[in-house]
Amino acid sequence: MGKLEGKVALITGGNSGIGLATAKQFVNEGAYVFITGRRDPELAAAVKEIGSNVTGVQGDVSNLGDLDRLFTQIKREKGKLDIVFANAGAAQYAPFGKITEGHARAWTRSFAQSWTVLGASTSSSTMSAAPAHRAEACSLSRMTTGSEPST
Repeated sequence: MGKLEGKVALITGGNSGIGLATAKQFVNEGAYVFITGRRDPELAAAVKEIGSNVTGVQGDVSNLGDLDRLFTQIKREKGKLDIVFANAGAAQYAPFGKITEGHARAWTRSFAQSWTVLGASTSSSTMSAAPAHRAEACSLSRMTTGSEPST
């Protein structure tokens, strides 16, 4: 029995990178995961790669309508949400020493998107209770390395 047996998790940005790796690990630990992504082809590929115990939901976590649709689907299909891994975000790339205030604002917007998901998960009229476990994934590496990470 895995550490997450019987848990239902939401992983935003679960179609690539840290989100995809987390989704795979959560499934390996026994969780059922919902992953989100903005682009259908990448989302479908991630669902196929994960294999089982996963549902892909296309949407943009900065869009409150998409969040409502997401939480409605989770409630309809599973009736609960135990874990939120708020990972979705965007990056602007720049090497150290070249980071501008614009990069900092982009990071702040990305961080705010994560908190929007967390807030929506606890206040959504479609979810009856707040998630029992939450995790926040924030990575500065993409913004500061000067090049896009390989996937």
